[in-house]
Amino acid sequence: MKQISTIVVLILSVFAIAASVLSFAMLEKGHRSGIFAGKSNRGAKDLKPSQSIEDASASSSPPPVPSSLPKPPQTVTFMPETFAEIDKQIARLRQEDLDQSLGNLIDPMFFIWPGMSGESPSLVLKPPLATTIDTHALRVVLSNRRVMKVIQELNTLDPALASAKTQHALDLAYNKYEVMQSKEWTTVERAIATTTDPLDLTWGTAMLTDGEYQMPALRNEIFALSLAAADGEMKDLFPAIKRIAEAAAVERNAAYEAGRKATGQVALCYLADSSIYNRAILATALLKTAPVLKENYEPREFTTLNLTAYDARLTPFDQPVGYGQSPDYSQGTFPIEILTGVDDAEFDELLAALP
Repeated sequence: MKQISTIVVLILSVFAIAASVLSFAMLEKGHRSGIFAGKSNRGAKDLKPSQSIEDASASSSPPPVPSSLPKPPQTVTFMPETFAEIDKQIARLRQEDLDQSLGNLIDPMFFIWPGMSGESPSLVLKPPLATTIDTHALRVVLSNRRVMKVIQELNTLDPALASAKTQHALDLAYNKYEVMQSKEWTTVERAIATTTDPLDLTWGTAMLTDGEYQMPALRNEIFALSLAAADGEMKDLFPAIKRIAEAAAVERNAAYEAGRKATGQVALCYLADSSIYNRAILATALLKTAPVLKENYEPREFTTLNLTAYDARLTPFDQPVGYGQSPDYSQGTFPIEILTGVDDAEFDELLAALP
């Protein structure tokens, strides 16, 4: 029964991915306005409306716009249930204090309607992983209004108190992850050894739970706290971020080695969907928290993402925005900086430059 349930979940995931790809295609064509544009207060490079996150990391000038681009989509009138779900999320979050929100980060609010409207990775993976895998995971994390709430409220605290709260939550999350990761990787290795179909994904480690914690949700909690540490430039958290980044590189190497086997696709799916290997998020956190770097290391420029308030009527990641409606910036713009487009070699170079 567990295998059948897992297959059903995977089929539903395919439909969700197809809808996500359609939405991201509209974003990449520049049909959204004002989502990732504006000026940062820290001198980072801004992401122009006609650029994707990946494009902005490679060039400071917008790419040429082909004349064959389709017209912007017409605004879609969404059913009241869509906004009722958004209102329900907002009301729930407004009732939480910061400590409650930190404790509830494991709750994957981004998986429920209206969901997130970002890029989806490929179903068939190969080493090295494309940087778009990292971009997708970043969008998933930021689509969670609770993550935005935590980051925005930590910024209102005394820096020492904000660091202490973030450190405590990150230590708890990563300690749980270490225990679960060992079990998950054992399952991956068993699947590689026993399956005969190279694309058989019914092993389902990313879908199965161990107690109350699920791997994708737990790793996204770690990503959220790493982004919070980066946004607050919490130097006290550097040892913890470095430890996580180094462990992530070890996971990557093991997954790449296993992924080169005929039945190794499960290892690469694990790396993309369940592991803590995210070069964009971890590189950002390392650079923002590291006290110093070794000489001659030159990181790429940061990209600025302009977010809404967590309780805005529409965030950049809500489904209606993917169909012509605009994010709600009436409460102001909340910029965060991300180091995008980081590949394996750059990530390893950064690790080598750390004190």
